[in-house]
Amino acid sequence: MKKTLILCLLASCNEVVTEYSDTYTEIGSVSDVVFTPSRHETNVNFGMDWDGNPEITYDDEFIPERFAVVFRCPHGKFIIEKKSIYDAMLGHDGEPVTIYYREVYRSTYEEINGERKLISKILIKYDFLKALFR
Repeated sequence: MKKTLILCLLASCNEVVTEYSDTYTEIGSVSDVVFTPSRHETNVNFGMDWDGNPEITYDDEFIPERFAVVFRCPHGKFIIEKKSIYDAMLGHDGEPVTIYYREVYRSTYEEINGERKLISKILIKYDFLKALFR
């Protein structure tokens, strides 16, 4: 028991959890639908090895295709990179939508006198859920 108490005091026994807000909606529009095809690049590098001999090395890089939708809302623009959303919004530039999302928080709790108390709550991102045409 004493070891646990000492460890708790040293580590402060904080519990960090991810929490979600209720679902919010916002009125917006489809600003742009963007597709970037995949590509493969090979870079040739000229240099020297550890013994001072000339050396040629190759770096292969594969960049996967990307699908994104840019939504405009009263607060500005934001980008969602999901193929399913891209497919649903393709060809609908400028159309009004209702955007559904949640706020994602990192909350830290501490046990004080046997009670769990919230000591910090930080917004870390928005969780886009869906967009439906109006």
